[in-house]
Amino acid sequence: MQRLEIGAARLLSLKPEERTAMQAGCPGERDIRELAAQGQLDVEVEELMNHIANCDACAVKFREAVEDLAIPLTAEEQREVEGLQSSQPDWQTQLAHRLVKTPTASPIQIRQSPLVDSRRAVLKWLLPAAALILVAFSSVVVYRSIKKPSLDQLLLTAYSESRPVEMRIAGAEYRKFGVYRGPDDSSEDSPALLEARKQIQTDLARRGNDPIWLAGRARTELLAHKFDAAIQDAQAALAISPGLRIARLDLASAYAERGAKDRPWDTAQAIEILTKFHEEQPQDRVVVFNLALALERAGLLHKAVEQWHAYLVLDPSGGWADEAKRKMEADEERIKRLSRGLTLMAPREVAQDGPGLEDEIDQHAEDYLRLATVQWLPQAFGGRAQGGNAEARAALHKLGEVLERRHRDTWLLEFLRTVKGRTFPLAVNALARAVSSNNSGDYEAGRRSAQLAQIHFSESRNGAGQFRARFEEIYSLRLSHNAAQCDSLAGPMQSLLRSTGYQWIRIQTSLERQECLSMKGDMGRALATSRGNVTDSEAVHYPQLYLRALFFAGDTEASLGNLRSAWRHTHDGLTASWSSGDSAMRTYSFVTELDLLADQSRRIAFDEAALSESLKVLGADPDSLMRAMANHRLAQVELELGHSDAAREYF
Repeated sequence: MQRLEIGAARLLSLKPEERTAMQAGCPGERDIRELAAQGQLDVEVEELMNHIANCDACAVKFREAVEDLAIPLTAEEQREVEGLQSSQPDWQTQLAHRLVKTPTASPIQIRQSPLVDSRRAVLKWLLPAAALILVAFSSVVVYRSIKKPSLDQLLLTAYSESRPVEMRIAGAEYRKFGVYRGPDDSSEDSPALLEARKQIQTDLARRGNDPIWLAGRARTELLAHKFDAAIQDAQAALAISPGLRIARLDLASAYAERGAKDRPWDTAQAIEILTKFHEEQPQDRVVVFNLALALERAGLLHKAVEQWHAYLVLDPSGGWADEAKRKMEADEERIKRLSRGLTLMAPREVAQDGPGLEDEIDQHAEDYLRLATVQWLPQAFGGRAQGGNAEARAALHKLGEVLERRHRDTWLLEFLRTVKGRTFPLAVNALARAVSSNNSGDYEAGRRSAQLAQIHFSESRNGAGQFRARFEEIYSLRLSHNAAQCDSLAGPMQSLLRSTGYQWIRIQTSLERQECLSMKGDMGRALATSRGNVTDSEAVHYPQLYLRALFFAGDTEASLGNLRSAWRHTHDGLTASWSSGDSAMRTYSFVTELDLLADQSRRIAFDEAALSESLKVLGADPDSLMRAMANHRLAQVELELGHSDAAREYF
């Protein structure tokens, strides 16, 4: 007992202001606090106890940690504690003697102790140098361990009962995720979460600078959908203890969950944090699961599938594994849909009226409109034989009716009303050549054919044809970077189109003008035009037109430094592009826009993921120059991350 009293007296006599500096061999503050609070250690208990007993700096740290556990009791709690056997002096003296004589228990013995719910008390009693302090607290600890669960237990219970966020938290049992709640909706908080918030409030003044307590409060706010507060507390905890696992995980989760509320740049930040964590701890199941989920939300589906596969290697069965399999299969299906290509009906099939035909046409209305311009119109009217191809004519009329009913677009039906005249076949063929030339990259040939088509349509008195041919000329000029002439043609044409029902041509012309204004540096008018284009394209229900408007809007906003607006447009476009699954190149365009945004916001790990995704989307595309540029850009990012071997491979 005398040795115990000497050690305890020494520990009690040390004052924080008299502490010596911690040396290189001293354990981290986190280890010391976990010894006092939780017993989850990375070093042997006995070795750590011996060090604390002989090091003034660590002894002060340990004393502060123990004192932090001395939460004042309420009057009711005090009365109940006084009735416990552990409050009696004789019992406390016997405990102190046992602490001196009992050898250190192993971690397994601690976990198998009958006092499994009072693990803090058991571990504290193992430290002879602190025995007198701990004996004084023993009644409180025993009472509270029986009467109240710990904050950690409450939070795990709150998660497992309702899974208020989709991201995983360490140690929680599996529960199927339900639906997203609003960011400030606390109406569905579970009793366990409400109790956790009470504990947090009680401890506020006493433990406000304790990283473990700050991390606990961050998790409480995360589960209550108070994401701003969760991020603030997790960052504060990491400022004190940079390696604290719970704080790092929950910081990433808070960003990811806030990102799901129309803040895609926060999802990118979550990926940034989790990617670095994953490099350090590639076997951490929670990190791998959450990284896969964040990548999926960001629209980087190939990268998400890679992580789902990695997770299932680590955890092949159980509830979490089943969810990972479902998500992986859904992501793989969307990827397969993108690579299947598009098969359109022939004129004969379109001309046949039948159930579901209109829906099938409308599902790819813009593709049929493009096909009609390049093939069906020449088949129906471009030959010398009178009457042309009857099936092509019937298909054109059917398509025109669908466009008018579903999109309020009257262009094709009005075009088909004036199909006579000696030069009409020449006009139709010239328009088809203009579209084909522009699509193949021969913009000068496209412009010449478009101008010729305008002349012939004018001679044939087909105003609808003239508008379509003039748009193709504007498109050629923009692709040739002739911004001034593009704008000079597009501006007047915009005004003329406002009084028509030519929805597709009207919005496409406005999009071309937006890009030409941007090239001229007239960003104010470009931005105003951009916002109208997004609204108008969504209203007429042309999905590809809407995606094009989103891409141009994101690019314009990024050029002006409006990164958050650019993130939103790009994320919305990428999500819709994956859903439609009809163009790998369009999906690639949105992913490369993420590269631009990540570079401007200095999210390098996310940038690596986006560029890697872009190469997966490109696949074996025949455009070798585009693939070379994508590989070169990824190699540059790998160098910036210090991944020299990967950089060499991409170079």
